Amino acid sequence: MRIRLRKPMEHISLCLLAVICFSFLLSSCKKQNKESKAISKDYIVKGSCGENIQFKLYKNGTLKIYGEGAMDDYEFNGEIQKSTAPWSKYQDRIKILDIQGVSTVGSYSFCDLQYVKEIVIPSTVKSINKSAFSGMESLKTITFQGDLNYVGEYALCSCKSLYNITFNGEVKTLDYACFQNNESLEELIVPNGVTELPNNLCTFCNNLKIIKLPNTVKRINSSFYDCPKLEKVELPSSLEYIDMAAFTNDVNLKEIIIPQNVLRIENLGTSPQLNRRITILCKTKPEISCAYGVNDEAKFDLYVPSNILSEYRETEELQTFPSNRIHSIDGNTASTGNYYDIPINSSYSKGNSYDVPKTTQETVRQSCRTCNNTGYCPLCGGRGKTHTKRVYNYSLGCYDLDYETCRSCRGTGNCTACKGDGWLDEGIDY
Repeated sequence: MRIRLRKPMEHISLCLLAVICFSFLLSSCKKQNKESKAISKDYIVKGSCGENIQFKLYKNGTLKIYGEGAMDDYEFNGEIQKSTAPWSKYQDRIKILDIQGVSTVGSYSFCDLQYVKEIVIPSTVKSINKSAFSGMESLKTITFQGDLNYVGEYALCSCKSLYNITFNGEVKTLDYACFQNNESLEELIVPNGVTELPNNLCTFCNNLKIIKLPNTVKRINSSFYDCPKLEKVELPSSLEYIDMAAFTNDVNLKEIIIPQNVLRIENLGTSPQLNRRITILCKTKPEISCAYGVNDEAKFDLYVPSNILSEYRETEELQTFPSNRIHSIDGNTASTGNYYDIPINSSYSKGNSYDVPKTTQETVRQSCRTCNNTGYCPLCGGRGKTHTKRVYNYSLGCYDLDYETCRSCRGTGNCTACKGDGWLDEGIDY
Protein backbone atom coordinates (compact mmCIF):
# COMPACT_ATOMS: atom_id res chain seq x y z
CA MET A 1 0.00 0.00 0.00
CA ARG A 2 1.35 3.26 -1.10
CA ILE A 3 0.62 6.51 0.73
CA ARG A 4 1.08 9.68 -1.21
CA LEU A 5 2.02 12.67 0.85
CA ARG A 6 1.10 16.13 -0.29
CA LYS A 7 3.74 18.60 -0.85
CA PRO A 8 3.95 21.40 1.75
CA MET A 9 3.07 24.09 -0.80
CA GLU A 10 -0.12 22.30 -1.82
CA HIS A 11 -1.18 22.08 1.80
CA ILE A 12 -0.61 25.82 2.36
CA SER A 13 -2.57 26.68 -0.76
CA LEU A 14 -5.57 24.69 0.36
CA CYS A 15 -5.55 26.33 3.77
CA LEU A 16 -5.30 29.77 2.24
CA LEU A 17 -8.19 29.04 -0.09
CA ALA A 18 -10.29 27.92 2.85
CA VAL A 19 -9.54 31.13 4.75
CA ILE A 20 -10.47 33.26 1.75
CA CYS A 21 -13.76 31.44 1.29
CA PHE A 22 -14.60 31.81 4.96
CA SER A 23 -13.77 35.53 4.93
CA PHE A 24 -15.90 36.09 1.86
CA LEU A 25 -18.80 34.25 3.47
CA LEU A 26 -18.49 36.26 6.70
CA SER A 27 -18.33 39.53 4.80
CA SER A 28 -21.36 38.59 2.78
CA CYS A 29 -23.33 37.81 5.93
CA LYS A 30 -22.41 41.14 7.53
CA LYS A 31 -23.41 43.00 4.39
CA GLN A 32 -26.74 41.25 4.26
CA ASN A 33 -27.29 42.00 7.92
CA LYS A 34 -26.62 45.71 7.37
CA GLU A 35 -28.90 45.81 4.38
CA SER A 36 -31.58 44.09 6.39
CA LYS A 37 -31.28 46.67 9.16
CA ALA A 38 -31.32 49.52 6.64
CA ILE A 39 -34.51 48.17 5.14
CA SER A 40 -36.17 47.82 8.53
CA LYS A 41 -35.45 51.35 9.90
CA ASP A 42 -38.29 53.89 9.56
CA TYR A 43 -36.32 57.12 9.22
CA ILE A 44 -34.30 58.79 6.47
CA VAL A 45 -31.89 60.86 8.52
CA LYS A 46 -31.33 61.93 12.11
CA GLY A 47 -28.97 64.19 14.00
CA SER A 48 -28.54 67.05 16.43
CA CYS A 49 -29.99 70.58 16.10
CA GLY A 50 -29.14 71.96 19.52
CA GLU A 51 -27.15 71.12 22.64
CA ASN A 52 -29.93 68.91 23.93
CA ILE A 53 -32.13 68.78 20.84
CA GLN A 54 -32.36 66.00 18.28
CA PHE A 55 -34.17 65.66 14.99
CA LYS A 56 -35.35 62.70 12.96
CA LEU A 57 -36.93 62.72 9.51
CA TYR A 58 -39.22 59.75 9.05
CA LYS A 59 -40.07 58.05 5.77
CA ASN A 60 -43.71 59.17 6.08
CA GLY A 61 -42.58 62.81 5.74
CA THR A 62 -42.66 63.73 9.44
CA LEU A 63 -39.82 65.89 10.72
CA LYS A 64 -39.64 65.43 14.50
CA ILE A 65 -37.75 67.93 16.67
CA TYR A 66 -37.41 66.73 20.28
CA GLY A 67 -35.44 67.32 23.44
CA GLU A 68 -35.07 70.17 25.92
CA GLY A 69 -33.79 73.73 25.56
CA ALA A 70 -33.07 75.94 22.57
CA MET A 71 -32.61 74.91 18.97
CA ASP A 72 -29.60 76.13 17.04
CA ASP A 73 -29.95 79.31 14.98
CA TYR A 74 -29.35 78.93 11.25
CA GLU A 75 -28.71 81.22 8.33
CA PHE A 76 -30.14 81.52 4.86
CA ASN A 77 -27.92 80.47 1.98
CA GLY A 78 -28.94 82.71 -0.89
CA GLU A 79 -26.88 80.83 -3.45
CA ILE A 80 -28.92 77.68 -3.11
CA GLN A 81 -32.06 79.33 -1.67
CA LYS A 82 -32.05 77.11 1.41
CA SER A 83 -31.58 77.33 5.13
CA THR A 84 -28.38 75.93 6.57
CA ALA A 85 -30.50 73.64 8.80
CA PRO A 86 -29.45 69.96 8.40
CA TRP A 87 -32.85 68.84 7.06
CA SER A 88 -33.02 71.47 4.32
CA LYS A 89 -31.68 69.16 1.61
CA TYR A 90 -34.66 66.90 2.29
CA GLN A 91 -37.21 69.73 2.10
CA ASP A 92 -39.20 68.05 -0.70
CA ARG A 93 -39.90 65.07 1.59
CA ILE A 94 -41.09 67.00 4.66
CA LYS A 95 -44.87 67.15 4.96
CA ILE A 96 -45.43 67.25 8.75
CA LEU A 97 -43.57 69.21 11.43
CA ASP A 98 -43.66 67.78 14.96
CA ILE A 99 -41.97 69.93 17.67
CA GLN A 100 -41.69 68.52 21.21
CA GLY A 101 -40.02 69.84 24.36
CA VAL A 102 -38.20 72.73 22.64
CA SER A 103 -37.98 76.14 24.36
CA THR A 104 -36.70 78.22 21.40
CA VAL A 105 -37.26 77.77 17.67
CA GLY A 106 -34.04 78.82 15.94
CA SER A 107 -33.66 81.45 13.22
CA TYR A 108 -34.41 80.24 9.65
CA SER A 109 -35.13 76.75 10.98
CA PHE A 110 -38.04 75.92 8.68
CA CYS A 111 -38.13 78.82 6.23
CA ASP A 112 -37.74 76.69 3.11
CA LEU A 113 -40.27 73.94 3.93
CA GLN A 114 -42.85 74.31 1.15
CA TYR A 115 -45.20 71.40 1.83
CA VAL A 116 -46.10 71.71 5.52
CA LYS A 117 -49.76 72.80 5.85
CA GLU A 118 -50.32 72.92 9.61
CA ILE A 119 -48.12 73.57 12.64
CA VAL A 120 -48.90 73.27 16.36
CA ILE A 121 -46.36 74.96 18.62
CA PRO A 122 -46.30 73.31 22.08
CA SER A 123 -46.50 75.25 25.34
CA THR A 124 -42.82 74.54 26.05
CA VAL A 125 -41.81 76.99 23.29
CA LYS A 126 -41.21 80.51 24.62
CA SER A 127 -39.37 82.19 21.74
CA ILE A 128 -39.65 82.15 17.95
CA ASN A 129 -36.50 83.60 16.38
CA LYS A 130 -35.98 85.49 13.12
CA SER A 131 -37.62 84.10 9.95
CA ALA A 132 -38.24 80.75 11.64
CA PHE A 133 -41.33 79.99 9.50
CA SER A 134 -41.06 82.61 6.75
CA GLY A 135 -41.88 81.73 3.15
CA MET A 136 -43.70 78.47 3.94
CA GLU A 137 -45.98 78.63 0.91
CA SER A 138 -48.36 75.78 1.82
CA LEU A 139 -48.77 76.67 5.50
CA LYS A 140 -52.46 77.38 6.23
CA THR A 141 -52.76 77.37 10.03
CA ILE A 142 -50.41 77.77 12.98
CA THR A 143 -51.43 77.44 16.62
CA PHE A 144 -49.40 78.57 19.63
CA GLN A 145 -50.55 76.56 22.63
CA GLY A 146 -48.78 78.43 25.44
CA ASP A 147 -47.37 81.80 26.49
CA LEU A 148 -44.59 83.35 24.41
CA ASN A 149 -41.91 85.83 25.37
CA TYR A 150 -40.89 86.71 21.85
CA VAL A 151 -41.95 86.36 18.21
CA GLY A 152 -39.02 87.51 16.07
CA GLU A 153 -38.79 89.70 12.99
CA TYR A 154 -40.16 88.12 9.81
CA ALA A 155 -41.05 85.02 11.85
CA LEU A 156 -44.21 84.32 9.85
CA CYS A 157 -43.93 86.58 6.82
CA SER A 158 -44.59 85.70 3.16
CA CYS A 159 -46.66 82.60 3.89
CA LYS A 160 -49.06 83.06 0.99
CA SER A 161 -51.59 80.37 2.10
CA LEU A 162 -51.67 81.29 5.81
CA TYR A 163 -55.19 82.32 6.82
CA ASN A 164 -55.28 81.48 10.53
CA ILE A 165 -52.87 82.45 13.34
CA THR A 166 -54.11 81.33 16.76
CA PHE A 167 -52.64 82.30 20.13
CA ASN A 168 -53.94 80.33 23.09
CA GLY A 169 -51.69 82.16 25.56
CA GLU A 170 -50.16 85.59 26.12
CA VAL A 171 -47.32 87.14 24.15
CA LYS A 172 -44.91 89.77 25.48
CA THR A 173 -43.19 90.97 22.29
CA LEU A 174 -43.98 90.93 18.56
CA ASP A 175 -41.00 92.08 16.48
CA TYR A 176 -40.70 93.93 13.17
CA ALA A 177 -42.78 92.63 10.21
CA CYS A 178 -43.43 89.27 11.86
CA PHE A 179 -46.78 88.80 9.97
CA GLN A 180 -45.93 90.82 6.86
CA ASN A 181 -47.02 89.91 3.32
CA ASN A 182 -49.46 87.10 4.17
CA GLU A 183 -51.85 87.26 1.23
CA SER A 184 -54.55 84.92 2.59
CA LEU A 185 -54.85 86.35 6.12
CA GLU A 186 -58.30 87.96 6.59
CA GLU A 187 -58.47 88.37 10.36
CA LEU A 188 -55.79 88.91 12.98
CA ILE A 189 -56.45 88.60 16.70
CA VAL A 190 -53.45 90.05 18.51
CA PRO A 191 -52.87 88.09 21.73
CA ASN A 192 -53.11 89.42 25.26
CA GLY A 193 -49.90 90.67 26.83
CA VAL A 194 -48.65 92.64 23.82
CA THR A 195 -48.04 96.27 24.78
CA GLU A 196 -46.54 97.63 21.56
CA LEU A 197 -47.29 96.81 17.92
CA PRO A 198 -44.14 97.00 15.77
CA ASN A 199 -43.60 98.69 12.43
CA ASN A 200 -44.78 96.66 9.41
CA LEU A 201 -46.59 94.12 11.58
CA CYS A 202 -49.08 93.29 8.81
CA THR A 203 -47.88 95.39 5.89
CA PHE A 204 -48.95 94.08 2.45
CA CYS A 205 -51.54 91.69 3.88
CA ASN A 206 -53.77 92.39 0.89
CA ASN A 207 -56.86 90.54 2.12
CA LEU A 208 -56.74 91.50 5.81
CA LYS A 209 -60.19 92.84 6.78
CA ILE A 210 -60.43 92.76 10.57
CA ILE A 211 -57.92 93.47 13.35
CA LYS A 212 -58.75 92.81 17.00
CA LEU A 213 -56.47 94.25 19.66
CA PRO A 214 -56.27 93.30 23.35
CA ASN A 215 -56.64 95.78 26.20
CA THR A 216 -52.91 95.58 26.89
CA VAL A 217 -51.74 97.50 23.82
CA LYS A 218 -50.39 100.96 24.68
CA ARG A 219 -48.55 101.90 21.50
CA ILE A 220 -49.29 101.39 17.80
CA ASN A 221 -46.54 102.25 15.32
CA SER A 222 -46.80 102.10 11.51
CA SER A 223 -48.14 98.57 11.81
CA PHE A 224 -50.95 98.11 9.27
CA TYR A 225 -50.25 100.30 6.25
CA ASP A 226 -50.89 99.00 2.72
CA CYS A 227 -53.74 96.70 3.75
CA PRO A 228 -56.24 97.79 1.06
CA LYS A 229 -59.17 95.64 2.27
CA LEU A 230 -58.93 96.53 5.97
CA GLU A 231 -62.41 97.50 7.12
CA LYS A 232 -62.45 97.45 10.89
CA VAL A 233 -60.05 98.16 13.74
CA GLU A 234 -61.20 98.45 17.33
CA LEU A 235 -58.60 100.40 19.31
CA PRO A 236 -58.41 99.40 23.00
CA SER A 237 -58.96 101.78 25.92
CA SER A 238 -55.40 101.02 27.08
CA LEU A 239 -53.95 102.85 24.03
CA GLU A 240 -51.70 105.83 24.81
CA TYR A 241 -49.83 106.44 21.54
CA ILE A 242 -50.89 105.96 17.94
CA ASP A 243 -49.02 106.64 14.73
CA MET A 244 -51.67 107.37 12.10
CA ALA A 245 -49.19 106.14 9.50
CA ALA A 246 -50.32 102.74 10.77
CA PHE A 247 -53.29 103.01 8.39
CA THR A 248 -51.68 104.67 5.35
CA ASN A 249 -53.22 103.44 2.07
CA ASP A 250 -55.90 101.40 3.87
CA VAL A 251 -58.53 102.63 1.44
CA ASN A 252 -61.48 100.66 2.86
CA LEU A 253 -61.02 101.84 6.44
CA LYS A 254 -63.65 104.60 6.61
CA GLU A 255 -63.65 105.29 10.35
CA ILE A 256 -61.12 105.34 13.16
CA ILE A 257 -62.18 105.91 16.77
CA ILE A 258 -59.33 106.98 19.03
CA PRO A 259 -60.04 106.06 22.67
CA GLN A 260 -59.95 108.57 25.50
CA ASN A 261 -56.62 107.63 27.12
CA VAL A 262 -54.45 108.47 24.08
CA LEU A 263 -51.74 111.00 24.96
CA ARG A 264 -50.07 111.51 21.57
CA ILE A 265 -51.18 111.21 17.93
CA GLU A 266 -48.39 111.03 15.39
CA ASN A 267 -48.70 111.77 11.66
CA LEU A 268 -52.37 112.75 11.69
CA GLY A 269 -52.26 113.86 8.05
CA THR A 270 -50.09 111.08 6.64
CA SER A 271 -52.83 109.86 4.25
CA PRO A 272 -54.47 113.13 3.18
CA GLN A 273 -56.11 111.54 0.16
CA LEU A 274 -58.21 109.18 2.26
CA ASN A 275 -61.83 110.14 2.85
CA ARG A 276 -62.53 108.88 6.35
CA ARG A 277 -63.91 109.94 9.72
CA ILE A 278 -61.50 110.22 12.64
CA THR A 279 -63.18 110.51 16.04
CA ILE A 280 -61.05 111.49 19.05
CA LEU A 281 -62.76 110.69 22.35
CA CYS A 282 -60.02 112.12 24.57
CA LYS A 283 -61.43 114.52 27.19
CA THR A 284 -58.09 116.33 27.18
CA LYS A 285 -56.60 117.13 23.79
CA PRO A 286 -53.67 114.78 23.09
CA GLU A 287 -50.39 116.04 21.72
CA ILE A 288 -50.61 116.11 17.93
CA SER A 289 -47.56 115.89 15.73
CA CYS A 290 -47.13 115.47 12.01
CA ALA A 291 -43.93 115.72 10.06
CA TYR A 292 -45.73 117.33 7.10
CA GLY A 293 -48.55 119.13 8.87
CA VAL A 294 -52.24 118.85 7.94
CA ASN A 295 -53.23 121.06 4.99
CA ASP A 296 -56.23 121.82 2.85
CA GLU A 297 -55.59 118.70 0.72
CA ALA A 298 -56.56 116.48 3.62
CA LYS A 299 -59.94 114.83 3.07
CA PHE A 300 -60.67 113.29 6.43
CA ASP A 301 -63.22 114.71 8.87
CA LEU A 302 -62.16 115.20 12.47
CA TYR A 303 -64.69 114.78 15.31
CA VAL A 304 -63.71 115.94 18.81
CA PRO A 305 -65.43 116.76 22.14
CA SER A 306 -67.29 120.07 21.88
CA ASN A 307 -65.79 121.53 25.07
CA ILE A 308 -62.24 121.39 23.65
CA LEU A 309 -63.06 121.96 19.98
CA SER A 310 -61.42 125.40 20.10
CA GLU A 311 -58.17 123.82 21.32
CA TYR A 312 -58.01 121.70 18.19
CA ARG A 313 -58.64 124.75 16.02
CA GLU A 314 -55.68 126.49 17.68
CA THR A 315 -53.33 123.53 17.26
CA GLU A 316 -50.38 124.61 15.12
CA GLU A 317 -50.52 121.56 12.89
CA LEU A 318 -54.23 122.12 12.17
CA GLN A 319 -53.95 125.82 11.28
CA THR A 320 -54.24 125.16 7.52
CA PHE A 321 -56.77 122.34 7.87
CA PRO A 322 -60.27 123.35 6.61
CA SER A 323 -62.29 124.49 9.59
CA ASN A 324 -65.48 123.05 8.14
CA ARG A 325 -63.97 119.57 8.44
CA ILE A 326 -63.49 119.83 12.20
CA HIS A 327 -66.69 118.90 14.02
CA SER A 328 -67.79 118.36 17.57
CA ILE A 329 -68.97 114.91 18.50
CA ASP A 330 -72.47 116.27 19.27
CA GLY A 331 -72.81 117.56 15.68
CA ASN A 332 -71.80 121.21 15.90
CA THR A 333 -69.31 122.32 13.28
CA ALA A 334 -66.26 124.37 14.13
CA SER A 335 -67.21 127.04 11.61
CA THR A 336 -69.55 127.58 8.70
CA GLY A 337 -68.25 125.92 5.58
CA ASN A 338 -68.94 126.53 1.90
CA TYR A 339 -70.88 123.32 1.39
CA TYR A 340 -73.33 121.19 3.24
CA ASP A 341 -74.62 117.66 2.69
CA ILE A 342 -78.16 117.05 1.49
CA PRO A 343 -79.91 113.66 1.24
CA ILE A 344 -80.90 112.01 -1.98
CA ASN A 345 -84.42 112.20 -3.34
CA SER A 346 -86.07 111.65 -6.70
CA SER A 347 -85.24 115.14 -7.92
CA TYR A 348 -81.55 114.54 -7.81
CA SER A 349 -79.29 112.36 -9.87
CA LYS A 350 -77.83 109.15 -8.51
CA GLY A 351 -75.42 109.04 -5.57
CA ASN A 352 -75.33 108.93 -1.82
CA SER A 353 -75.09 112.61 -0.91
CA TYR A 354 -74.12 115.95 -2.47
CA ASP A 355 -72.33 119.05 -1.35
CA VAL A 356 -74.50 121.89 -2.59
CA PRO A 357 -73.25 125.51 -2.75
CA LYS A 358 -75.37 127.55 -0.37
CA THR A 359 -75.53 130.51 -2.73
CA THR A 360 -76.14 129.33 -6.30
CA GLN A 361 -77.22 125.69 -5.93
CA GLU A 362 -76.37 125.20 -9.61
CA THR A 363 -73.96 122.27 -9.23
CA VAL A 364 -73.56 119.30 -6.95
CA ARG A 365 -70.55 117.21 -5.99
CA GLN A 366 -71.26 113.55 -6.42
CA SER A 367 -69.21 110.79 -4.82
CA CYS A 368 -66.98 109.11 -7.39
CA ARG A 369 -68.20 105.57 -7.85
CA THR A 370 -65.08 104.43 -9.66
CA CYS A 371 -62.90 104.83 -6.58
CA ASN A 372 -65.69 104.71 -3.96
CA ASN A 373 -64.95 108.31 -2.91
CA THR A 374 -61.34 107.51 -1.92
CA GLY A 375 -59.54 109.30 -4.75
CA TYR A 376 -57.41 106.18 -5.21
CA CYS A 377 -56.83 104.22 -8.37
CA PRO A 378 -58.99 101.09 -7.83
CA LEU A 379 -56.46 98.85 -9.57
CA CYS A 380 -53.42 99.63 -7.44
CA GLY A 381 -55.13 101.06 -4.34
CA GLY A 382 -53.24 104.35 -4.62
CA ARG A 383 -49.77 102.81 -4.61
CA GLY A 384 -49.03 103.65 -8.23
CA LYS A 385 -47.73 100.14 -8.75
CA THR A 386 -49.02 96.60 -8.89
CA HIS A 387 -47.21 93.42 -7.97
CA THR A 388 -46.64 91.00 -10.81
CA LYS A 389 -44.82 88.09 -9.25
CA ARG A 390 -43.23 86.79 -6.11
CA VAL A 391 -39.43 86.77 -5.93
CA TYR A 392 -37.11 85.40 -3.32
CA ASN A 393 -35.46 87.91 -0.98
CA TYR A 394 -32.09 86.40 -0.24
CA SER A 395 -31.29 88.70 2.65
CA LEU A 396 -34.53 87.88 4.49
CA GLY A 397 -34.78 84.25 3.52
CA CYS A 398 -38.35 84.58 2.35
CA TYR A 399 -40.42 85.57 -0.65
CA ASP A 400 -41.25 89.17 -1.50
CA LEU A 401 -43.22 90.95 -4.19
CA ASP A 402 -41.96 92.36 -7.46
CA TYR A 403 -43.81 95.47 -8.67
CA GLU A 404 -44.42 97.31 -11.93
CA THR A 405 -45.98 100.72 -12.66
CA CYS A 406 -49.79 100.61 -12.55
CA ARG A 407 -51.15 100.56 -16.09
CA SER A 408 -54.40 102.29 -15.07
CA CYS A 409 -53.12 105.41 -13.28
CA ARG A 410 -49.63 105.28 -14.82
CA GLY A 411 -47.95 105.53 -11.46
CA THR A 412 -49.87 108.51 -10.05
CA GLY A 413 -52.00 106.46 -7.65
CA ASN A 414 -54.99 108.69 -8.44
CA CYS A 415 -58.40 107.61 -9.71
CA THR A 416 -58.58 108.43 -13.42
CA ALA A 417 -62.29 109.35 -13.22
CA CYS A 418 -62.11 112.03 -10.49
CA LYS A 419 -58.37 112.78 -10.85
CA GLY A 420 -57.76 111.86 -7.23
CA ASP A 421 -60.39 114.22 -5.78
CA GLY A 422 -62.93 111.56 -4.80
CA TRP A 423 -65.78 113.74 -6.10
CA LEU A 424 -67.39 114.53 -9.44
CA ASP A 425 -69.00 117.90 -10.15
CA GLU A 426 -72.35 117.57 -11.87
CA GLY A 427 -75.28 119.84 -12.72
CA ILE A 428 -78.80 119.16 -11.45
CA ASP A 429 -82.34 120.38 -12.24
CA TYR A 430 -84.49 121.79 -9.43
